[in-house]
Order: sequence, then structure tokens, then C-alpha cells
Amino acid sequence: MPFTREEIVQKLLSIGQEAVKLATDSKLRAQVTIKPDNSVLTATDLAIAKLTHLHLADWIKSGEHLLVDEEDPKKYGYFSDAAVDKATYVWSIDPIDGTRNYAAGLPVYGVSIGVLKNRKPWLGMVIMPHMEEMYFCDGEQTWYITAPFTPQEQRHALKPAGTAKIDDATIVVTNEAFQKKWRFNVAQSIILGASVVDLCWVAHSRALATPFKGRLWDFAGPWAVLQGMGMEMRHIETGKVMDSLDLSLFVDSEDDPWLLRDFHLVAPKGMYTEIVEKYLTRV
Repeated sequence: MPFTREEIVQKLLSIGQEAVKLATDSKLRAQVTIKPDNSVLTATDLAIAKLTHLHLADWIKSGEHLLVDEEDPKKYGYFSDAAVDKATYVWSIDPIDGTRNYAAGLPVYGVSIGVLKNRKPWLGMVIMPHMEEMYFCDGEQTWYITAPFTPQEQRHALKPAGTAKIDDATIVVTNEAFQKKWRFNVAQSIILGASVVDLCWVAHSRALATPFKGRLWDFAGPWAVLQGMGMEMRHIETGKVMDSLDLSLFVDSEDDPWLLRDFHLVAPKGMYTEIVEKYLTRV
């Protein structure tokens, strides 16, 4: 069964539109539990995950599509080259990234879905419902969308960013895990608490760079957006670019599957060396 880009894009948008309604349901947000790893889980996470599985059920049965979902207890079963190579399209969803922010009523969180084609980032959607923003790569163009899925929706085509000058106004987005090992020597470092927001803000040049070490669903949605905007994800120490799904870069762990082994620096092309050599030091 052939799948066209247009129908996969429409499926992605349909899931996104329904996910926004769930994410803005205060009753679902208020139903909070704590996972064994001490992370936060809301009823919204489970509802969006269920929604996505229902939308993709027939496509997954075809064997052409694979879904890697943060809330799926079977997700380690798909962590193999055989499973990835069998499917042309690998979907990965983080129903709510930044769940701790979300559960606390803070607006900095995102619904994130990415589609990889033959292991390469292809389509990506990150919706920030309470900020009324969305970043979307449709496989041909990258978009910044305000008031998504409403009559007031406006689309703005984004163009690839060039290199930036580093000065006292430069902002980098960081995180607590990274700060235990490294420090950015720039004037302004901020922690947002949501990986997909970190990555999209770098793609949009709201911040210069961010270090990333997360799970596939934490970056699958922004990945195509980043590439569309001329950003690279490079291993923090070797400088090797990660531009396809290489399972050797992930920790093979049943307890915490799909986790990258090492930090990668996300920044505009051509700026890795300057940032690492001049503005990054070990703690």
C-alpha cells in the first residue's frame, strides 16, 4: 500500500488538532501520578498517546509504519535495527514534553510528533498549546504557526538561519544534567524544562544553541524542523553530526530505552567549533 506525503501530513495534523483539545482540558491536566523514575505523568499524556495509536492502528498493521511512544510499555521491543528497517516510516511521539511544567500550570511544554522516513528526519510537529505556537515541517517547507487549529491561524514560512554573532545579548538554553558537567561562558543561560521547546527555540533563533541528551521522542518532532532551519546536532566531544537514526548512539536498556548515550550540541551550521572552543568549559 503506497503512502503519499500529503496523506501522512494530513494524518499528522489531524492528530495534532485533537491533541490540542486534550492538552487544554484542565480536568485531564489535574489528574497527576508519579512514575517509578520520579517523572510526572498526567491523564493528558495517556489520552494523547491513546489517540495517536488509534489514528495509526491500520497503518501500523500494514508494516510500513512503526510508532515509538513514550507511554507505550512495549517500546523497548521496537529498539532494534530489524524493527526500524522493516518500517519505512518511524513515528515517535511525546504526548506532553515538559510534563512537570504542564502539571504545574506553566505554559512551557509541547506536544511533539516526528516522522522519520528511511531513518532520516522527514516530518515534524511541535505544538505549544498555551503559548499558541506551533513549529511544523511538512517535508518541503518549515513553518512557524500562531494560533494553530483556530480561525485566527497564521502561517509564517521560516528560512534557514545563518551563523550568528555571539555577544552580551546571546542566549543559550541549557538544563540541569548538562550543567553538572559543562558550563556555557555566555551572558545568558536559561532553563526552560522542556526539550522540544528548547530545540524549537534554537531552530527559530530565539536562542543560539542548546545541549541535548534525551530520548527519541524528545527530539523526533523538532528534528525535521531543525534540519529545515539549517541547524546541526553534533556530538558534544567528537563533533560528529547526527542526521539519521543510528541505534548505536543510544543506550540499549530495557529500563530506559531510546536514550542517547551522550550530549549533542544543537546550533547553526558552522558554529560548533566556535561555541565549543571559545564558550564551553568543563565544570
